[in-house]
Amino acid sequence: MKFLALTLTSALAVMSANADSRCYIQINKNIHEGAKITEAPDGTFWGKHFGTIHSEDASYYAAFETWLIAGEARDASTIRFDTITLVDGDRQERFVDWAVTSNVASEASDLNPMTRADCTTLEARVWDHD
Repeated sequence: MKFLALTLTSALAVMSANADSRCYIQINKNIHEGAKITEAPDGTFWGKHFGTIHSEDASYYAAFETWLIAGEARDASTIRFDTITLVDGDRQERFVDWAVTSNVASEASDLNPMTRADCTTLEARVWDHD
């Protein structure tokens, strides 16, 4: 497994060096979320969507991480991804359409999209919230 992980990490590093990435963020009283979506030179997409969902009124808190895999453009602003989500120890796999433009991104059914963000500070801004 260690060899496979190193091979995958190396492959992603090479792909990332030749790819175009865009990052998005949303922070409000109920969610801190970020996404990094990368387009490879061959037109495929991949990425990561992550964050926390919280409701003090309901005493609810959950961290999630979703891998966006094998994305294919459906039209000018929709990408269909295979996804693997880890949330509260649960693993979920499904196809998800994302609405993505240069300024906003979200799952296509989400009415509150994330806005464009700086990729270099994205994870710190999402995870570091006191």
